[in-house]
Amino acid sequence: MSLERVGFVAIPLGPKPGFDHADVWLSGSGTRMYVAHTGVDRVDVIDCRTRTFLRSLDGLPGVAGVLVDQEHDFLFTSDRAAAHVSIFRCSDEMLLGPVAVGPNPNGLAYDRLRRRLYSFNVGAPFTASVVDVDSLQAIAEIPLPGRPRWALYDEKRDCMSPTSAILPRSSSSTPPLPHSLRASRFRARAPTGSGWTLVASSVRQTAARWSCSTATTATS
Repeated sequence: MSLERVGFVAIPLGPKPGFDHADVWLSGSGTRMYVAHTGVDRVDVIDCRTRTFLRSLDGLPGVAGVLVDQEHDFLFTSDRAAAHVSIFRCSDEMLLGPVAVGPNPNGLAYDRLRRRLYSFNVGAPFTASVVDVDSLQAIAEIPLPGRPRWALYDEKRDCMSPTSAILPRSSSSTPPLPHSLRASRFRARAPTGSGWTLVASSVRQTAARWSCSTATTATS
């Protein structure tokens, strides 16, 4: 597939450069692109039909990841400098709330079936935070053996597929990096607000099959 440049879109500059992830919202009135303008802590909104800058969603410290879910009308951002994700209703860009996650959140993936947002965090220790979008709470933290980057939810296979940077291996006992993280099942453990437990997850490795079951108690 060849790409052809069709034009430029001028956007307001900030004190620091830097862009990251982007995604698009499709509607009958037009298509909007949401671009993480990391250097100025905002998401810039672009009209794809007219190729013009529309506005910015401000107050997103170090925003890195941007993810749109058309079916459920969500816009998610990972705000790396604040260690939280922001959840918007995408159609009118209303902020539903921020949710605290692991350090330096980056790539995002959404499990539409369970209404769970996965935030893949690049701060040590490397983790994937699981966010219940209805309660606006992080309900589990999954440790990862490698530094994650982008991620995708595979609805047909019901699994998460994050990509990872290659880390130096200090010994033969160092596990290979994760290839896909199977979407996790949850059950209520207690009636309290923190009573969620990760009861099963599976990690497949690139070099060899390696699965592990965890019992990670959700963070409050």
